[in-house]
Amino acid sequence: MQKTIKKITMAVLITWLCLSVQTSGVFAAAKVEVRIPVSVILTGTVPAQEENYSIQLTPEGSRTPMPEGCKDNCEIIIRGENTVYFPVIVYTVPGVYGYAVSQTAGDNEKCTYDDTVYYVRVTVTNAENGGLEATVSAHKNAQLADKKQMIVFDNTYTVPCEPEKTVTETKNASSLIQTGQLNWPVPILAGTGGVLILCGACQNRKRKTKDAENIR
Repeated sequence: MQKTIKKITMAVLITWLCLSVQTSGVFAAAKVEVRIPVSVILTGTVPAQEENYSIQLTPEGSRTPMPEGCKDNCEIIIRGENTVYFPVIVYTVPGVYGYAVSQTAGDNEKCTYDDTVYYVRVTVTNAENGGLEATVSAHKNAQLADKKQMIVFDNTYTVPCEPEKTVTETKNASSLIQTGQLNWPVPILAGTGGVLILCGACQNRKRKTKDAENIR
């Protein structure tokens, strides 16, 4: 009788252990991983030397899963025009999780850094196979009222306006006023010349008249 009880007890223990391992395996498989992509595009007069752009991922709520090693914030660096993913985020519980993705402005005065804030929603649900599945959407509106967006930061480079060049005319040496030369206005000189010509003509006429009278 005692042997029979021991056998039954051993069978129950083995069955419980098997069930425990099997259950743990199911729970271990009930997770889903998500990677959020971010792109940077450049427009305008892009410098030859590539710049680094800092992109931030901020969770909404203290219980929102974050990439390993990150808590309140996660930063990625995108060099030049490129697409980079945030590190993997692991979800083990169904739910809706929110994040904000933004860019930290650099110090290049010739660049206008895109200050758009993207609101990301990760919806984790139970899958038909017993695991978890996730869908990711990004919006520019905090209420998610707009259509889904790709997370793209458009940084624009501009060239500062150069001051207009002043054209200076250089006069010929012959036109410059020499020492002792009077800079009379042209109209006065022209008028004086005309008077002198008229006086000369009158004197010439008088001389001709006098000569004619002498001949008589």
